[in-house]
Amino acid sequence: MKMKTWVLLSYLVVMIIPLVALYGLYLILNSFYERQNVSETITASKEMTAIEEKLENTRWYRVQPRSNYAPIESLTGPSVWIDLYRSDGFKLYSSTDKDAFGYMIKRDMESLYAGLYDRKETNRTFSIKKPVFADGQVIGFYEITLARKKWTEGVRNRTFIIGALLLLFLAALYVAIAFLLNRKLGRPLGLLIRRMQAFAKNEPLPEARYAAGGEIGEALQQFDRMRHQIEEARQEVERQQQANNFMVASLSHDLKTPLTSIRAYAEALAAPAKLEKQERAEYETVLLAKVGQMQQMIDDLAVYTSLRSSSLPAEPVVVESEEFFDMLLSGYEALTGENGLNLTTSVRLTGCCSVEPKQMTRLMDNLMSNAVKYACSGGLVWASAQDSDLDLPAWIFPEVKPGIKRPDEPEIWLLVQNEGPVPGPEQLRLLHEPFYQADTARTLKRDKTSSGLGLSIVDMIARRHGGSLELHADPDRGMLALCRLPKLAQNKREMK
Repeated sequence: MKMKTWVLLSYLVVMIIPLVALYGLYLILNSFYERQNVSETITASKEMTAIEEKLENTRWYRVQPRSNYAPIESLTGPSVWIDLYRSDGFKLYSSTDKDAFGYMIKRDMESLYAGLYDRKETNRTFSIKKPVFADGQVIGFYEITLARKKWTEGVRNRTFIIGALLLLFLAALYVAIAFLLNRKLGRPLGLLIRRMQAFAKNEPLPEARYAAGGEIGEALQQFDRMRHQIEEARQEVERQQQANNFMVASLSHDLKTPLTSIRAYAEALAAPAKLEKQERAEYETVLLAKVGQMQQMIDDLAVYTSLRSSSLPAEPVVVESEEFFDMLLSGYEALTGENGLNLTTSVRLTGCCSVEPKQMTRLMDNLMSNAVKYACSGGLVWASAQDSDLDLPAWIFPEVKPGIKRPDEPEIWLLVQNEGPVPGPEQLRLLHEPFYQADTARTLKRDKTSSGLGLSIVDMIARRHGGSLELHADPDRGMLALCRLPKLAQNKREMK
């Protein structure tokens, strides 16, 4: 429930419940009053009837000393009052007026005749007024008033009880509202604050056992999502920092070997002792090779760093697929030939694709360099570019074919395979990682060094194109690198 709706409903309940409670008490009391009133009315009626029989005597309705009214006086008391009037309205006797002359007061005849025979009932008294006749003439009037003492005391007691019950009810309502507010707002907000404080101090977070909808529940969930994002970002920063440290350490180690060689050969060339012309030429050739190795390492590092930071400008162009990849796969015969390898290439593509030519050239260079580096002397190297809906080339290792999954959408497959030693499953998985190099036992060309960034760069370039890099291996024959690249949407329609 939304917080606004919950608060409005709470206000409505707080306003309505006391009114409902008061109305319920009113109904209960009214029912009690009605039963009590019936009982008191019957009792008062009997008492009045007994008094009326004595007041019907005509001798009480003439002027006489107050002492003569002693029998009437005995009928009165704290809760019984009697007034006697002559026919002309003069008061002859009043139990409430003790003054000897106060009773000789004439009452207004209209008010005297008003309400005759009517039994009047108020919250405090019952009263009745009747005329007295003699020989068919009105000779006087009497008025009897009974105090409702029990009723008055009951009203006072019940008022106190009602007040106490109402106060208890309001107190219980306050406690209930306070409990609900604490449950709905206080506890979740307190939990959120404690979790935020613990997270800010990098302390263990209190267990979140509160589950609720509305804004508070969303705030707790949003905090957890934000916390996970921050923790993931923190872990990513730590991972990148570790990668940077590892990169610096690896680069320092990889540069140390050629630098040592360069220093040794440079000192030999600068020594006073003269070298033979052939030895000097050999030393200079080695120096140039070592410098080339260092340059290649630095170039790989520059490309890797640029790809990681996305600082390389994205300049994709739409090209005809077959023409572009035919050009991309050409020119590697010299590389394979000088290493005693046989190269087979093929291109089977249709339509167009969007690529960054310089990056795709670097991707292909790295794939071919890696294949040549780890191929057996005199072995075979294959390279192919084809549409994903075509059959795989016949030269793909049979054990590798089941691991190549067909995509849901058309792709371009760039395949490079070689014959040679294959790393173990764990090493194969780590070949994507930067600066990772497989066991040197695989490296048949011992004079060839590597920065360990070749396949990492291939993977990053493939991802920049919306594709991916997969490595498959036949333990007994060699390894296949499969680079998946997307085709343009318009080509999908053409193929359909």
